[in-house]
Amino acid sequence: MAFVPHISVINKHSTITDVEIQKACAAIQKQVSNDLKSWWGFDAVVVAYPKSEVGVPDGSWRVYFQDKIDIDLAGYHSVDYKKVPVAYLENRDIFITIQDDWTVILSHEIVEMVVNPFVDKFIKGNIDYQNITESVEYIMEISDPCQSDVYKIDDVWVSDFVTPSYYTDVITQAGKKYSFTGAITAPLSLNNGGYFSFKRLNQWYQAVKDNFFTTIKKLGDSEPLNSNQQIEFAYLVVGGLAVLAVTIFAVKRIKSKSA
Repeated sequence: MAFVPHISVINKHSTITDVEIQKACAAIQKQVSNDLKSWWGFDAVVVAYPKSEVGVPDGSWRVYFQDKIDIDLAGYHSVDYKKVPVAYLENRDIFITIQDDWTVILSHEIVEMVVNPFVDKFIKGNIDYQNITESVEYIMEISDPCQSDVYKIDDVWVSDFVTPSYYTDVITQAGKKYSFTGAITAPLSLNNGGYFSFKRLNQWYQAVKDNFFTTIKKLGDSEPLNSNQQIEFAYLVVGGLAVLAVTIFAVKRIKSKSA
């Protein structure tokens, strides 16, 4: 039987009630067990817990919903000092038309945690450019490219996520879905507000689409590349990518966790 993690969502927020968290977790449970599992093959048990953390199982993966987190992000997931997956998020206004933005952030972090719990899954590609073969690695964070795209489950807004074809297809294939809602229409493309991160020559970069324009910047200094660098990277990232099948990760995980 495949391993199914227990994800404990702990409400540390001062104004969002435990009842609201429970409602959101019930919707996200349906998202994980129905929508996410149908595309990625992974499942999880998502349970809400109060601020006291009473009843939280030892060794469970934890998601802390707080007034403020320690970095300038709406949320992120990582591993703790025991190498157990953990996520932190705050209630931040990221949408104009959605009142309960925090449910989307919560969904975003949970679906990414389920698919890439240890933040160690990458998609590798070889790029031929000016007679040189270069290696690029994409971090597999499945809600980032479409983080501004949402849908509803039981009147709760949840985050869209990309499908395996988003990474595996080199060219767009008619009739394929590249995100669950269909908002992403081509492999390795970005919708407005979306982004992905990748490593080239031991340096991490991030492609961000904002105001319908994609900017590529180095992570760390967050400085946009100059025009010539932008053109070069557009060719490297979009024009010459040959990606390995990421579904291998799903097969390996299921086999390694089978009893």
